Amino acid sequence: MGFCKEEKYFRLDCSYLWGTNVNSGEHLLLYCRKAFLEQFRFLQEQVLEHGALGWIQGSPGTGKTTTTLSFCMKLDRNEWSFKCIRLKARSNTCVVEVTGNKRRTCSVAKESEGKQMTLLLEGLSDGKKSLLVLDGYLTHQESHTRALVACIGWRDADRQNRRLVVVTSMASRGKVYDEEDREMRLKVHIVPSWRIDEYLEAVQFDEFYNKVGATLEMNVTGEALGFKMTTGPRSKEERVRHKHYLAGGSCRYMFDMTAADVLRSLDLALQSAPNLQDLFRGHVGASSGDMTNRLIATMVTQEKVVWFPVSKYVASNLAASVGAVDILRRMLTAFRGPRAMHGYLLEMLFFEEVRRDLSITYRGSSEPEVLKACNLVVIFDPSQDTDSLPHTRVCLKPISEFQGGWDAIIVDQDDKVVQFFQLTVAKDHSLKLSYFLTALEALGVPAGGTWTIRIVFVVLPEDGMLFRIASVKDEGALEQYMWKKGEERSMVQVASIDFNRGFVG
Repeated sequence: MGFCKEEKYFRLDCSYLWGTNVNSGEHLLLYCRKAFLEQFRFLQEQVLEHGALGWIQGSPGTGKTTTTLSFCMKLDRNEWSFKCIRLKARSNTCVVEVTGNKRRTCSVAKESEGKQMTLLLEGLSDGKKSLLVLDGYLTHQESHTRALVACIGWRDADRQNRRLVVVTSMASRGKVYDEEDREMRLKVHIVPSWRIDEYLEAVQFDEFYNKVGATLEMNVTGEALGFKMTTGPRSKEERVRHKHYLAGGSCRYMFDMTAADVLRSLDLALQSAPNLQDLFRGHVGASSGDMTNRLIATMVTQEKVVWFPVSKYVASNLAASVGAVDILRRMLTAFRGPRAMHGYLLEMLFFEEVRRDLSITYRGSSEPEVLKACNLVVIFDPSQDTDSLPHTRVCLKPISEFQGGWDAIIVDQDDKVVQFFQLTVAKDHSLKLSYFLTALEALGVPAGGTWTIRIVFVVLPEDGMLFRIASVKDEGALEQYMWKKGEERSMVQVASIDFNRGFVG
């Protein structure tokens, strides 16, 4: 048990997870991403060494609980004892206590939870330093609030030897009282959602991959997701990228649940989906008492916490909701958050606008051009060849959010035109021609000049005149499609979406 494989992975004794939904046999193999190590450091330095009341929060499914219990497992049993009280919304409270080599578990009935809390805290010290973990805290649950008050009282009775960590399944604390935080010496640690590169790195270890491989299967129909499901063997990387469309930033969705179960969970949460603008500002969802926090991912950038849809599947469904287009337009013109979030908003807006006649203004032109609507927006995997070109005008979006070169393709069979769109909020961007060639070949677009190929960079209106192509890679890759080698930079078009068309003020 403990760290293994050059400390890139951690074996967690599953008996520590008693009372959770985890059922992985004797141990759970965890990937030690950067956030795992940062949470270890927070617990060691801020909580154990400096005596802070640790408050660990983040979106559901980021590994907050398993990481905290992994830390507890590494404690020196000669010096520390610990107890984990796992709160539930409706079912019984579960308790795991470890003192020396002794381990005890118990379950406390919901109706007697308040009376039993004092008894649960008694005998925890036993002359040793003690760490208490209050897991699953929800602010809207009165019984949870009473439990927190009791735990704070236990810790305050002997701050020299007692430590308290609250692990909350809510991404936001809601209303904060600074003076009380100072009195309690409360320190917050934000656990960010998972990134695609972390998933890809995690599955490189065969033992880990073999444990999670079954949950990476996309056991849902293509109709449910909006794209054709291909058959045949896939590499581990391809399986991760496909599942990522649904799971996004939640490792619970990626590694612990089947695609069908994830889809049911997300669809249920989407039925009570929040206002888009409030979601991005963290006003609802992240700190709500209902299931909408399943839709939220968390990112920390420049010490600022940002909330956004957990996956592309969720983003697409939220953007398609009533009134979402006008909200997205408002936000793109007024949003003052991190620039990366502008990119997320721009992509959500683009795929909804393209369904209803996309109005864009090309650089060098003062008049906007309205592109014909694409009634059909489907997912496209360039690693899989298509049976035939679409017979109707269609917009394709990549299954991977890290698709290189392009973010959307509009294919018009009647006009024999393929338009690639790269959405960016950067001031400059490279042009990687090999990605376009791969897509054209996967689509079966014939070479020789019978089709017109266009590449358009869509930027924010204020960047229209400033944007530039930083570099061109794979020059000559599109020569068979009439893109002359060495002249590709000048053939690219730059445009911006007309935010004010049809704006509802």
